[in-house]
Amino acid sequence: KDQPNLIKLNDVQSYTKLNDGSILNVTADKANYYKKSKNIKYYQNVKILNKDGTIKADVANFLSDKNLIRLEKNVIYKDLINSMKADVIDLDTLKTGENR
Repeated sequence: KDQPNLIKLNDVQSYTKLNDGSILNVTADKANYYKKSKNIKYYQNVKILNKDGTIKADVANFLSDKNLIRLEKNVIYKDLINSMKADVIDLDTLKTGENR
């Protein structure tokens, strides 16, 4: 099926500079980039690294209009002290990677 709005990606690495100057690094085995909305769906071995810690999930959706990354399914957050599991984590990319 022809989907001109969709770009399918493999072995994905993306970087975003946050307001505090730190870098948010997103990797995944696969992703779908939707050209019109500029949204990205990352899936299979999703991993997000920043100065504060690491988040792993099965799926992550970057919602361009909200500057938000929503991580879902088997979400695990780890930093030097803590380890947490969740169903969903929202990562605000405008507020220095603040978790909600």
